[in-house]
Amino acid sequence: MIRNSILLLSTLFLFVSANAQRAVCPSDTIRYNIEKATNVDTLFLNTAVTQGVYQYYECPQEIVVSGARFYAFKPDTAGGSNLTITVELRKIANDSVPGSNLLASASMSLGIPDSFNGPLEQYRHSVNWTGVTVDGPYAIVVRADSNGADFSLLHSDLDALPAPDGGQEWLAGAYQSGWIRSYIYNPTGVPFDADFFIEPFVSYNLNASFINDPECLFNELGDTVYFQNTGSAIVDSRMYNRFAFYGFPDSQHWNYGDGQSQLYPNPQHFYPTNGPYAATLTAKILSWTNQVCESSVTQIIKEKPAQDFSYETNNLEVEFTNETFGLFTNVQYDFGDGNTSTTEDPTHKYAEPGTYWVCQTMTTSCGEVKHCENVAVATNTALNCGKDSVRYTSARGTDTRTIELKNPNSGPKLLGVGQRFDIPQSMIIHGFTFYANHDGLFKDSYPVECKLWRRGNNNLPLGSPLGTSIVYINKQEVDTNYSDTVRYTAIFDKPVNVKQDSDVIFTIEYDSSAVKIQISTNDWEEGDGDQDLLAIGKINDTTWVTAASVAVFNCNGAACDCDMIIEPLIEYNIDANFEYYHDGNFNNVLACIVFDNDGKKKVFFEDRSSPIVRNRIYNQIAYNGSSVTAYEWDFGDSSGISNQINAVKTFVEPGPFDVTLTIIDSGWTTVCTSTQVLNVPVAPTGGWGYEQITSQINLIDSSYNTDEYIWTFTDSTISTLSDPVHYFTRLGTFEICQYVSNVCGSDTTCDSITINVLGVPESITENIQVFPNPAKDNIHINTDLNNQTRIEFTLLEMSGRVVRRLTTEPVSQNTWYVGDLARGAYILRMESGDFIGSKPFILTR
Repeated sequence: MIRNSILLLSTLFLFVSANAQRAVCPSDTIRYNIEKATNVDTLFLNTAVTQGVYQYYECPQEIVVSGARFYAFKPDTAGGSNLTITVELRKIANDSVPGSNLLASASMSLGIPDSFNGPLEQYRHSVNWTGVTVDGPYAIVVRADSNGADFSLLHSDLDALPAPDGGQEWLAGAYQSGWIRSYIYNPTGVPFDADFFIEPFVSYNLNASFINDPECLFNELGDTVYFQNTGSAIVDSRMYNRFAFYGFPDSQHWNYGDGQSQLYPNPQHFYPTNGPYAATLTAKILSWTNQVCESSVTQIIKEKPAQDFSYETNNLEVEFTNETFGLFTNVQYDFGDGNTSTTEDPTHKYAEPGTYWVCQTMTTSCGEVKHCENVAVATNTALNCGKDSVRYTSARGTDTRTIELKNPNSGPKLLGVGQRFDIPQSMIIHGFTFYANHDGLFKDSYPVECKLWRRGNNNLPLGSPLGTSIVYINKQEVDTNYSDTVRYTAIFDKPVNVKQDSDVIFTIEYDSSAVKIQISTNDWEEGDGDQDLLAIGKINDTTWVTAASVAVFNCNGAACDCDMIIEPLIEYNIDANFEYYHDGNFNNVLACIVFDNDGKKKVFFEDRSSPIVRNRIYNQIAYNGSSVTAYEWDFGDSSGISNQINAVKTFVEPGPFDVTLTIIDSGWTTVCTSTQVLNVPVAPTGGWGYEQITSQINLIDSSYNTDEYIWTFTDSTISTLSDPVHYFTRLGTFEICQYVSNVCGSDTTCDSITINVLGVPESITENIQVFPNPAKDNIHINTDLNNQTRIEFTLLEMSGRVVRRLTTEPVSQNTWYVGDLARGAYILRMESGDFIGSKPFILTR
């Protein structure tokens, strides 16, 4: 992918990157020793004892020395009016004294001055030779022939207060049967802590150069760049650069290319990420002859593309999306399972679950860059609560600390840590999350091995691991040990199904001595572990110990009362379930409610729901102190919701009662509920009413708790409907009885009803012919009612259920097919206007 603006800017910067301007600095006379001096003193040299002296000079880079000057005089005419003085350039040998390697020399004649009270320049003498390039410390030697006369040499003040002018640099020395340093040379009875006024003539080049670390801006929130001056070292020398001598920062001037500049030798500077930037270093020397020499170099602080990728998992299939912005080519993914892809946005299906170290590499203007992430791939299951990250250990922490994992080079050290968890019911464990950092370099990542174990009787790992995963730890700059930045997820190579009461231990192990790994814990000083001592530690390849091992954990010299912040990733079902009983001992199962004489009955309910709902490790409701709020009972009597685990309820008749239990598991990252509804039965109570329309009786049920109905009529018919319609075909008083029943019993209610009109007037029925009766296949209906509206005929079973309807015009002839109906007695109902009547009708074969 090429972003044109970035490409253009990067192309332009190629022409200025590392473009240094080399400077040939003018010749200089090094007056370092005179500049140090507070006063001038004279040393009388008896050449029979001291044949010469020297002054030491550092050489931070290649320097051309073409001569020197010194300050001396012949004090008298003893031995003649003149004395031959030889000035030499020698390499420094061991102990910073002149060596045997003579590089150059020149001689001059030293005489008696005109005045012994003249200015300093009166005693100045110079010699020259063909320039010699030196690349290490050197000495300028001033000596006379041992048979010559004595002479005096000027130097800085040995008696200056508060300290001699030499500043204990011990740069001078003398020859007395061999070269000796000034701290041994004591011509006045004390070490010679002074400098001879010897000044070399030098020339040199100045070349500005620097490196920056990092070379590119990598951090999406900005980067601090560390600049290291790698150019001519002479710029920092107090002997050659007066800026350095006086402590002025002008020697290195930095222009960072973002509108800011600084005078500093090796600075650091924070850049935002909207670069790149052209950083310029200008190196300056102020010579002893008041000349300025400078050299500049410009380098590009490139911005690394904001390299990143995102991913979405669907079971074992992962879709990767490249999120990098900038100039890049040659994208490649290493999926961490031996497979790769050169597609920019690949999709990859893993063979099994796990945590995979996925690395994306690409070529950028910063070279090949790499970004790696832990990709957690877990399988989907069908458990009704889904996945939850159990954040119990962090929830009970008042603060966070870290425990270090490192190789036991000396003394007891931890190679691993772990945390024990109860298993209150069967569940699937996919892996766990934890929080970690390391104290190495930001670019490096270190693997830890994450495991799941059965808990042994000693509260330590038992047998072989149930699941394993490798996770790579990065270095992060954080203010807290508990954040998404330092959060890692380990997914096991297969989901682990653990059974109820099979407690487990999660561990993190580290076997490298390269750097220390910090694993986050809650606060042992605050006793966040509640004295449970659930944490464990590994001290060698096979030995684990509990947190009670003071020597290993050493939490302020006591047992480590804290938890490793480990958060299992689990999946489980919850099911609401309960039974009800006559008594609180749950021994006598209640079949039906039989109310007391006062119409009340106390019922006891036993919770048989999933036990995880009551566990404070897995349910935040229980963790926060009140498990009862995870249980909601609705007793079906409009009395409202009751929060009890094993509930007690006094019911008031009549009932029945549909009792509903809802359980709530408020996991740490998900909420799950389950509901169970049971009917608490009571015996039925009969009751009914009716509506009468001539000979038609519409019966209305008002019973309670009824499952089955039987209605009986004194005309020898019955019905099993809840609200039947019955037709009487003759006048009189008839008894109707309702019989209701359920599993708890039955009830019968009877009443009488009088029929004194059969319905349709004879004047109408004379003009209606319905035949034959009994009938087999067809009924013929002829009507001749000029002054009536339409007539509706309804054929009903004796129970009142409608089986046929026919509407005719006032004058018509109709044939009604009934051959498909069952043989037996029926009621034929006729409705015309305001008149309703009925008559029995028989169907035969």
